[in-house]
Amino acid sequence: MNLLQKLQNHIQGFVRSDSSTLQNFSRDESIFTLTPQVVVSPSSVQDIVTVVQIANDFDASVVLRGGGSGTTGASLGDQIVIDFRTHMNRILDVQKDHAWVEPGVFLGELNEKVSCHGQVFGPDPGSQAYACIGGVVGNNASGPHALQYGMTRDHVLDIDCVSADGKKRSSKAMLIDYAQMVQSIKSKQDIIKKTSIGVSKNSSGWYLDTFISDQPDFAKLLTGSQGELAIFEKIHLKLVDKPSVKSFALYTFKNKIQAAEFVPEILSMNPACVELIDETISTSIYEYDEKLCTSVGIENYQVSLWVEWLDIQPQTSEMIFYTNDLVLIQKIWNLRSCASKIIHNKAIHKKPLRCIEDACVPVDRLPLYIKNIESLFQEHGIEASVFGHIGNGHLHINPWIDVREPFVEKKVYQLMDDFYKIVLSHHGTISGEHGDGFLRKKYLQDQWRDRCELFTLVKNTMDPNLRFGSRKDLLFVYA
Repeated sequence: MNLLQKLQNHIQGFVRSDSSTLQNFSRDESIFTLTPQVVVSPSSVQDIVTVVQIANDFDASVVLRGGGSGTTGASLGDQIVIDFRTHMNRILDVQKDHAWVEPGVFLGELNEKVSCHGQVFGPDPGSQAYACIGGVVGNNASGPHALQYGMTRDHVLDIDCVSADGKKRSSKAMLIDYAQMVQSIKSKQDIIKKTSIGVSKNSSGWYLDTFISDQPDFAKLLTGSQGELAIFEKIHLKLVDKPSVKSFALYTFKNKIQAAEFVPEILSMNPACVELIDETISTSIYEYDEKLCTSVGIENYQVSLWVEWLDIQPQTSEMIFYTNDLVLIQKIWNLRSCASKIIHNKAIHKKPLRCIEDACVPVDRLPLYIKNIESLFQEHGIEASVFGHIGNGHLHINPWIDVREPFVEKKVYQLMDDFYKIVLSHHGTISGEHGDGFLRKKYLQDQWRDRCELFTLVKNTMDPNLRFGSRKDLLFVYA
C-alpha cells in the first residue's frame, strides 16, 4: 500500500491527488511554485494525528496551508499538504475577551463574529479577509495598527497541537515535555541577548527570547514558527475592545525621505497607526476609487502619511485632511487594505514581485535606509512600490520586474542579496511580519549568526526527522 492509499483508507476528511487540486495547491502569493503529491483536508484532530503517523511510516514531509495568502512559500510542499480551510474552520468558543478557534477560520470571520460583543482581534493584517488564523499565528502577523496592538504573538494565550511524533500536546504542557531543551537554551542566553534586534516588529527566526524570560511560554515560540515545529489543532486568542473613538489625518510630502523624517514628530503624538503611501500606490488607489480619494485629499502620484489615533486628536494646519467619522475612517482603511491587490491586478509584463517585501529597520534609520534602497533601485534599473507601516520602520517594497527579460531569476536573487545587505547594515530584520519561509531561508545565518545553532537545537528536539516543511527547493515561478 502506497502513501496515497494509506491516507485514503484512514482519513475521515478529504484526500485528493487529482491534477486540478494539486495545481491549486502548488501556488500561494509568493514568487514560487511546488506541486505536492497529495492534499489532505482533515476533519478532526484525530485526522491530523493519523496524517502525522502515516507520514512517519512513509518518511514523508508535511506542510500546512490555510488561505494560501502567504508570500514566502511556507505553505508549499512536495509531499503531503494539509488543508485546514475546508473542514477545520470553526469558531469553537467566544467569551468576553478571548476565543478558541480552529486554524482554518479566516481572521475576518472571527472579527465579524466577535464584533457584536464590541470586541476585535488586535493585529490587523491587510489580508485578514482571506488569511486563515493558523497562518496569522504561524507567521506572527500584525498589520497597520502594530503601534497600538503589537504582533499576533502578544495575543496568543494557548495552542493545542500535534507534534512530530504524532502526539497531542498543548503549548502549556510543552514546558514539561521539552524541559531539557529549555534548560539548554537558558544556559546560552548570552547568545540570545547578543543577537537581539532593536526593532518593534520581527517575524524572522523563532522566538527564543521567551525561554530567558520570567515566564517561558511555548505559545510564543510556536507563534511565528510557520508550521515547522508542530501542527496547530486549535488556538486560544486574546480579544481587545473595539475602539469607540478615532481620529484620522493625512499629511503630504515632496518625497519618501521627507515623509520618513517627519515620522518621529508624529510618533510623539502617540498614534495607533502611521502608514506610508508612495507615488505608485496613491496613483493606483486613486484610479481604483477617485471619488473617495478626492474627498479625503488623496491625489494622483502623491507621497503621504496616513495617521490614526484612538482618541480625538486636535486638528493642525499640517494635516491635509482630518476626520473623526468612524465610517469614513473604515472606508479609508478598506482602501489601504486593497492597495497590494490593486497593484498586482494591474500588472502585465512588469510585475511587483514580493521578494524584498517585508524588512523592518529602527525608525531613526528610516531616512538613510530609504535613500539607500532608492540608490539600489537605480543600480538595478528598476522602479518599486514602497508603502506600509512606517511608524514601526516596516516598509513593504515591491520591485517592478519585467518578467520577459532573460535571466530574470538571477536578477531577482541578486537584488535580494544586495537589498538584505542594506537591511542588516541598518540593524534591521529581514522580516517584519510575513516570516522567513523559503524566500528568506538563505539569509537566516546573516541575520541571526550564533542564534542559528539554537534554532537547530529546537528543530532537532521538536522535529528530529524533519517531518514538517518541504524537503525540496521551491521553483521560481516567473523564470
